[in-house]
Amino acid sequence: DAARRISEKLEERLELHAPAIFDPYDSNYFIVQATDPEASKGMALKDVKELAGSVDYVIAAGDDRNDLSMLLEADVKIAMSTAPDDLLEIADVIAPAASEDGIIHGLEKAIAIVKHKWENK
Repeated sequence: DAARRISEKLEERLELHAPAIFDPYDSNYFIVQATDPEASKGMALKDVKELAGSVDYVIAAGDDRNDLSMLLEADVKIAMSTAPDDLLEIADVIAPAASEDGIIHGLEKAIAIVKHKWENK
């Protein structure tokens, strides 16, 4: 609750984007990550796609709220099973937790989706 209150105050008073995210090493703690509101993983992915030119499919993976904008930009979305509901709802693939090497399983499934889409073009 304290992290969320701090997050809200930073966003309101300083006009920063300041999501409260789980500490990746101890889920009993949160981290407030403050950035310029224009900066996001989604904007970064959009920029990468523009710089790369013609890209057929982009796979992205995330496990916390700060990954939402990135997943929305991706063609195939992987959410870790420990992710918040809003990520799980938009995911094409739900992978086991990162602690269980879930990203490997998630990428295998996402690549299979891309191959299927590519073959059916």
